[in-house]
Amino acid sequence: MLLMVARYRLRNVVASLIATAALFAAPPLHAETAPAALPQGWASDESTAPSSNGVTAEATAAPVEPASGPAPANPPVDDYADADPRALEDFREPLGRYGAWVDDPTYGTVWIPSSAAVGHDFAPYQTAGHWVEDDAGAWVWVSDYDWGYIPFHYGRWVWIDGAGWAWIPGRTYAPAWVTWRVGAYGYIGWAPYPPSYYWWGGYPVSFWARPSVAYVFVPTAYVFAPNVHTYVIHDHAGIQAAAARTQPYKPAQPHAGASLAPAGAHASHAPASPSRAQAHIPSSAAIARGSADARAVALARPTASRGAAMADFQASRGSVTQTLHAPPGDWATRHGITQEQ
Repeated sequence: MLLMVARYRLRNVVASLIATAALFAAPPLHAETAPAALPQGWASDESTAPSSNGVTAEATAAPVEPASGPAPANPPVDDYADADPRALEDFREPLGRYGAWVDDPTYGTVWIPSSAAVGHDFAPYQTAGHWVEDDAGAWVWVSDYDWGYIPFHYGRWVWIDGAGWAWIPGRTYAPAWVTWRVGAYGYIGWAPYPPSYYWWGGYPVSFWARPSVAYVFVPTAYVFAPNVHTYVIHDHAGIQAAAARTQPYKPAQPHAGASLAPAGAHASHAPASPSRAQAHIPSSAAIARGSADARAVALARPTASRGAAMADFQASRGSVTQTLHAPPGDWATRHGITQEQ
């Protein structure tokens, strides 16, 4: 038994070293190709917006540091490096039936969900899902899609002109791979976390230019609403105002959470979410309490647990009805969510 554990850990170390070496050594696919522009109606972290006094201000203002108290707990320690090539193997089959795997000239190997599965107005971390707060204070995206436990807790989303939203596989778990904007003026925003690499020929390749970050904004009182997508600001003036009145949230320092992986596994540093105080959530707001999909957490563990998670997924396929926007009551029942006033 000890020999098997030693072999397993050695294999993980070797895979991580290979992935890391490829990440820095492999040549870019098209160094001269700039990442695609954002979809219309989204705010970029590189755009400018008028401030409250009419002066144009950069949307990327100084980071917001926690005012007091500890930063929220990070996700569990993951058993895989994010650029572990097994991301391409482990997720290909379960996502294949809901979209297409393609090789994009800018973003390499990506998965694009089909319009039949997500509709024509799909947007990651906005369509068919909700934010909840777990027992550790982390903000978790709970997807209504049966397959949502993979691309909303692993990998990165990017916008590709002419194709829509596409997913770059990654192997490190997070409650949600997003970046936040917070402020004291009644708005909060989030965006899919930008990728630092893409896959080409089965190897991770570093980007020469970071893709733009596409933020959406809602009034802070409704960030935990079961139908949060209905509160997203869409008019241009409103988006620019929200961008000007918020700043990128960054924790005071990186921190790793409690381990769910075997002893000796490396710690993961996934993006942290703000606390309610840091996000200026009003005390009158209803807070949805919940936890991550157990299948997503299990995928961060060794092979045996990963196999069990996939078996649970297969067993659930015939019993779960997929909807674009599940009714709040049905959603709460499925995920064991309670509303905290």
